[in-house]
Amino acid sequence: MLDLSNTSVDDLRPIKDLPKLIEGSLGYRGNLSFKGCKACDLDPEGLGKLAEIEDDDARTRRTIDYLQSLTDWPPVNSDPIEAAMHGPILEASLADLALVETVFEAVSPDPPLPMERGPNYDDLVEVLAYAADRLARADRADRFGMALIDGFKDYRRRVKQEQPNGRLLNFIADAVRAVLVDDLTADALDGFDRGQIAGFLENHDALMRGWFPAALAPVVPEPDLSAEVLSRELPPMVRDAEAMVEAGIAGGIFGESVRTSLAYLRARMDAALKTLATSDSAERLAVALSDLRRTAVLAAAWVGRIKGRLMQYAERSAEWARENPVAAARNAAFVATGFGAAIAWIEPIFSALWRFVSHLPLPF
Repeated sequence: MLDLSNTSVDDLRPIKDLPKLIEGSLGYRGNLSFKGCKACDLDPEGLGKLAEIEDDDARTRRTIDYLQSLTDWPPVNSDPIEAAMHGPILEASLADLALVETVFEAVSPDPPLPMERGPNYDDLVEVLAYAADRLARADRADRFGMALIDGFKDYRRRVKQEQPNGRLLNFIADAVRAVLVDDLTADALDGFDRGQIAGFLENHDALMRGWFPAALAPVVPEPDLSAEVLSRELPPMVRDAEAMVEAGIAGGIFGESVRTSLAYLRARMDAALKTLATSDSAERLAVALSDLRRTAVLAAAWVGRIKGRLMQYAERSAEWARENPVAAARNAAFVATGFGAAIAWIEPIFSALWRFVSHLPLPF
């Protein structure tokens, strides 16, 4: 049996000629499962529906036939918005957007962890949560700074979640890692502090390698932008994005997690800008410039994800309304004014960020 369920595999065509699968599809059962893999996201009308077939033999046989019939990938009739989510820049986003009960929340963009994670995972999470709790103690505030203290607190909360977002955990850990190379902060640390932080990062890296490998190396191309241009043009765009999110929260469209995810990027941007304005170390200036460039890309990716998911929801709502006109009439005004206004507001913000970091055409 080949089980690709909930994996990051984004193209199943290479398996279409595997002898074992073909043999199995002619008479054996239980050969191919792939529900929840990225290829289904790229082709929801084809592979997405095939993955839902309950009969193992029928699912395998029909999937092999379908894969052998493909000439393009993703198929030309697949959802173009979903395909763009897995393309340049948007793929690198720290979070994705999903409807959770009645509002949109920030969720992990990677496949969910399997329910059976083993004792090693549970033990490592407990060690990290305990270490983050100790490092977040108030008596360290003068040496660490409140931003880092808050980061440890947030890490402790997030690592204990049922489906943690590995990319955000790694983003927080990167900020912790920066403490060890920051001269001013590092000078305030004693040997015990350094040892505690080093141990925390070692365990964090083990968690990432074992369960969140995709979070270790997100594809984030750095645009060739100068420190002067970034310092002048990026902050206003991030403020516009923050205003859009606040309006969405007030309008009952977004949950608090959308604000939090953008706040991470704002904090990283502010830290890099401060370094560029105050440091005289060539090494630290180079690191800050690289961090600011990456943050600009991640901001474009996150705002793009928000826009794309809202567009998908609006399209699905319109399709449902055509099929259920009486029921749809009750919430038509909310969809039109709420989501329509949000998409219209986010359009110029996303366009500005995208053109700032990329020469590629707008994805949608």
